[in-house]
Amino acid sequence: MKNQIISLIIMIVLLSACAQQVPTATAEPGPTAVRASTATLTPRPTDPAERAAPSPTFTPASQPHLTQAALGPQADSFPEGVNPLTGRAVSDPALLGLPAMLISISNSPVTARPQAGPAFADWIFELFIGTGTTRFLGVFYGEYPRAVPNPRAGCAVREGIIHPQGEWLGGRAWLDENGDNRQNDWEQGLAGVCVRLLDAAAGSPLAETSTDGNGYFAFETAKITGSVQIQFDKTDDFDFAAPNVGPEERDSDADPLSGLSETFSPQSGRRFW
Repeated sequence: MKNQIISLIIMIVLLSACAQQVPTATAEPGPTAVRASTATLTPRPTDPAERAAPSPTFTPASQPHLTQAALGPQADSFPEGVNPLTGRAVSDPALLGLPAMLISISNSPVTARPQAGPAFADWIFELFIGTGTTRFLGVFYGEYPRAVPNPRAGCAVREGIIHPQGEWLGGRAWLDENGDNRQNDWEQGLAGVCVRLLDAAAGSPLAETSTDGNGYFAFETAKITGSVQIQFDKTDDFDFAAPNVGPEERDSDADPLSGLSETFSPQSGRRFW
């Protein structure tokens, strides 16, 4: 397997000599999870008076934080079960024994855009192949494609890139596929989850948004004073994972019944709700 990985890396280095890696610019705060369920929900009141003063949530617990670890650059510098192209753990380490797949993706005509595939590639390159024409090359390794259901929580998938100005807080909704109540590297984000930032004292919404295609969301907080809470909506097809399991960057922060986070200061700068 080591020889296969080294050969793959050599191939990619040769490709990169004539290709430019496409950069990504997305704020990447931390997680809140939902998992498959058969829960029956009561519709959220639309009258502001009925929505005020949300019910108390679970008692907050102090969670440990993840520590940074140096990996690579040699193939044998990565722990077993970690994809050397991404530095992230895979769902099945045996898949790392299979060769990588290099897929050419057309970028023309315009009617072929936007393509969904490049977002799931471990590495993606854009090659110039002629005047005004390019082609994507996606490297896929270590995971099989799998279907990820989209929740129907009353919000459309947010398509814009997150560009918070000044102070902000945020997080991610993900699908807890193995039911261990913590976010694993290979678990997918959930798009279109409704998220609200609430005034903790009044229970009234200060801002509303939805998660993007990778499950991320963010709120700007520079003009917000006082304590706040975050509220997530769920649907009949999903339930919230148990909160405060594992490191802060990997756990869920939503109360299983109300979808509310703990009360906190928006100036804390935390990105892992």
